[in-house]
Parts: sequence; structure tokens; C-alpha cells
Amino acid sequence: FFFSSRRRHTSIGVTGVQTCALPISLGEFMGIWRSFLRVCPVTTIQEVTEQVALAYLRRLQGMSRTENRRCKKKSTKRLSIQTITKHIRHLAGAWNRVREGHHARVGGLAPHQLVQSNPWQGIRNNIPQPTLVDEDPVQFELETNDLGQFLDQFKERPIGELFIIASLWCWGRITEMARMEWGWLQGDYVVIPRSKAKRGRGKVARLPPEIRERLEAIRVPDSPYVFARWVEDVQRCAEHPARVQPFCPRRMVNQMEKLIDKFATAIGRPEVSHHSLRRTAMELGEEAELRSAEKTSAEKLQTTVGNKRRNYTKAFGQIGRAHV
Repeated sequence: FFFSSRRRHTSIGVTGVQTCALPISLGEFMGIWRSFLRVCPVTTIQEVTEQVALAYLRRLQGMSRTENRRCKKKSTKRLSIQTITKHIRHLAGAWNRVREGHHARVGGLAPHQLVQSNPWQGIRNNIPQPTLVDEDPVQFELETNDLGQFLDQFKERPIGELFIIASLWCWGRITEMARMEWGWLQGDYVVIPRSKAKRGRGKVARLPPEIRERLEAIRVPDSPYVFARWVEDVQRCAEHPARVQPFCPRRMVNQMEKLIDKFATAIGRPEVSHHSLRRTAMELGEEAELRSAEKTSAEKLQTTVGNKRRNYTKAFGQIGRAHV
């Protein structure tokens, strides 16, 4: 069949291999191909007709994101229309390469083994169109103090609570925070190296001195990881503390994701996740910038912020009333 990588594109036939440039990665294509085989377990690509392709498309429309990736953790969130379109687009491109018939492109396939039609192009009109209305991102509501209630759930897990607070200040992803090393802390800043950040993009975040002091207080001398004492939280709440395994960033991610699901359900917000902290941090950051600008304008008027709101500015909706 037809595979590819970032640097080269490989078409595998019966007797030979030929490469050419394409942007899709081997990992991305193999994920799509395995997803198709789980739904339609064919043995040869000649078996794939428009009816088979349409059956796969219908299955994609009812498939969840974790089911598509075959993850152990289950999710109710469905595949986005953009993801469904990507599946069909990549499979259509792969079929075109196999059916072109050039011996250098198909790796030595005999004429009777070539794919004569492209079933994925035949179902293009059946692909659902994206809606124009985007859903609001899931985050903690500041007015109802969801974040405070969520942190209260960690009363028996102080290291876990500090992990959530540090994640909020660093705008960090859960894998980045679990793998945080002491070498990343440089003065008042956390410097996430490119090799550890998502897509090779480094990041710099500022930590308040109080948070830095709390992190130093939980330091394990012989471990490079900041949250190595997370094991103590796990042992304290485990039914069999002796069975708790040593600290591992990947293990912490799995344990923390399960706790977050449990505690989010307890506060009546089962849809929130660790990623919701990043969106909440963004709103808090924008709110802090607005308050700083408001304070500056009040100083220019030689008055207080409260007096400025009452006598110099108009009411401007929910955000304005929330500050009063």
C-alpha cells in the first residue's frame, strides 16, 4: 500500500519501493489506515468499493476521538468534521498514487493488481460540511468559583493541588508539567526546552515567588523531577500503599487524568479537563491586563478605580459588573 513520512513518501508494492515528497507523516497515515481496518477489515485494497468507503464514513460520524485512536480512556466527544475530512482526503490521495499505473510509482505492481477507481473520491459529496458556529471552549467559570471548588477536592493530595496551581501559572500541558525538571526553573521563570514541548516549540512562563517556594519545599534531592513527591499523595490515598510504584511522569499523567475526571464530576463540571486550565489562565491573563490598563487610566484622572467606574465610564455588560 501507500505510506509516507515528513521527508519522503513511500509507495509499497509487491516487488519494490519508490519514494517521493508529500507533507503527511507516516504516523498520521498509519493511524488513519488502522482506524479504517478496525472498521472494515479488508485483506486487499481491491476489496474497497464505494459502499465500503461509505460505510467507513458513516462509522466515522458516530465515532469518538478516543475510539478513533483506540485509547483505553473513553470519551464522549465525537470526531470533528475536519478530522473526518482529513481521513477521507488522505485515503483518497493514497488510492490515487496506487492507481496511476506507472511502474516507478506503484513499486512493480502488475496491471491486474492496480486499483482501477478511487472509492474515496466517489463519496466526496457525502462528507458532512462544517458548521459555522463554534462551540465555546471549556474552562473554569470565574464567577461561580469552579476553580476553587475543584482545588478543594485535592485536600488530601497537597502535591496534586500544587500541580494544578503550577499548571495554571505556567499555562502548561499535563505532559509538560508532569515532566517538569528542576533545571527548567531559572530564577522567577520556568523555561520549557524545545525538545520537551509540543511540536518542538519551547515556552517561558513566570512563577510567583510564593509558588516557587512551595515547589522548593517538596523537592526530592535525588530526583530531577519537580513533582517526584506525587508518589506520597498516591500512597496516602491508596488501598495498598506498598504496591504503589515509583514516580514516573507518564504514570503521573494517567493518575492525574483519572483524578481530574473524578473531581470534575464531583463539582458538577464533568466536561472540564486539565486543558481547561490553559483556557482559564488565558482569560485570567487578559483580565489582569485589563485591570492594569484600568488602574493606569484612573491614575491619569487622579481618582480611584472604583470612582472611575461609577462616575467616568458607562456600564459595559457582565464583565464590567463582575469587577464592581
